[in-house]
Amino acid sequence: MKYPCGIIKDLLPLYIDDIASTDTKMAVETHMAECENCREYYESMRSTNGFTGKKCGDPGDAQMADSLKKIKLKIDRKIRKIILCAASAALILVIAFQILFNLPVKTIGLSDIRVTVDAYPMAEIASAGSAGPDSVKITAGETDGSEIYRLEIPAMPNADISVTKDIIDHQGFVSVITWNSPYQIREIKYADDNDEKTIYVESFRTTLLNNRMEGNLQSVQNLEFREIDRIVFVGGGQQVVLWSK
Repeated sequence: MKYPCGIIKDLLPLYIDDIASTDTKMAVETHMAECENCREYYESMRSTNGFTGKKCGDPGDAQMADSLKKIKLKIDRKIRKIILCAASAALILVIAFQILFNLPVKTIGLSDIRVTVDAYPMAEIASAGSAGPDSVKITAGETDGSEIYRLEIPAMPNADISVTKDIIDHQGFVSVITWNSPYQIREIKYADDNDEKTIYVESFRTTLLNNRMEGNLQSVQNLEFREIDRIVFVGGGQQVVLWSK
């Protein structure tokens, strides 16, 4: 029995999805063996581009193909719009983060920054017996089978500091730096300049979310197992000595 192209067209989705009955499959295959237009229509349905082959006699085929193309264009435009909006939102977040956390909002008043350094020579505190009331006291101990030394430093009375014997034997000094400032220190670097042991303060955190009120001085301590001769602030093309021995 010969079926018209319109019926075969309606049966092709079932045939492609392999859910048609054996009789239906045979009818479709028999028709396509004789109808070139239906074969091309079948191939166009299987292609990833949708209905792009020759049309199968029925004017409704062309309309369906055009409708599918329009739908695909709309979907592609929406996807591109979503991607563009997401990329724009990510860029805005990055810029906002940089402004809030990295952009300075006022000039640093170096007169508000006070630095003190307490340096203790290791040679004078090599044993508890020779340590005075203003010196670092060293107590030997053991943790997890490893030999350690606990340091009691007058400038850091509440600190619990444990170090290895290698530090005790090879470092000449233990220095405590105390920073009093309305700003947070962002970065410091240690360097030997012409036999002067210098700490360079690269910048202070003065951004919108990290500013400190003028009256809200904060005190921060850093421990260095070496001698310090001076502390220098670097910024705005200048170097200012904050502290020197």
